[in-house]
Amino acid sequence: MIDDLYSIEESAYRDSVIHRLDARVKLLVALAGIVAVVAMPYSTRIYELGAVLFALSLVFWVFSRLSPAIYLRRLALILPFGIFIIGFQVFVKNPYYEVFHPIAVLPFGIAIYAESVEFASILLVKFIVSISFIILLSSTTKMQDLLDAAGRLGMPREFTLSLGMMIRYLFVFAGASSAAVPMGIIRAIRPTAIPVIIVVR
Repeated sequence: MIDDLYSIEESAYRDSVIHRLDARVKLLVALAGIVAVVAMPYSTRIYELGAVLFALSLVFWVFSRLSPAIYLRRLALILPFGIFIIGFQVFVKNPYYEVFHPIAVLPFGIAIYAESVEFASILLVKFIVSISFIILLSSTTKMQDLLDAAGRLGMPREFTLSLGMMIRYLFVFAGASSAAVPMGIIRAIRPTAIPVIIVVR
């Protein structure tokens, strides 16, 4: 996890057309994409909008000249949390629907509903698109530039200052943790485990 933290900042220091864009532009584009997909009503129309926005994020990613492996690795780190929440929805009767049709019945009377599966797929589209824009933004923009852009766009100075301090101490904590691991290994060596030769005269 610590290596991934440094990897994100390392990717942001690369050079490309997307990296050189004003941080305010990238921040507004990411926010617009996230708001558009989140604000979309829960209907199957989200598939079309999600496909367009996801394709747009892929185009930006291609122009950033970053490896697709970077995107997939970071998506894989976040995806399990979303899958856990989204997967649970298939067992719940969601209030967005009035009629439910069970497609499978599991032991203990647990049913999986077609409408709940549809709702879970809609959530998955919203999740993937939102995370894709966040990964794109964090991979092509330095953290300090993001804070400066947020301040210029009207975020209160108290928030940007607090976030800046949190980010700085995050890297300090990561460095301290990296140094603590080898020290812990060294201290784990018990004196009794070291052979001692006693010479008796």
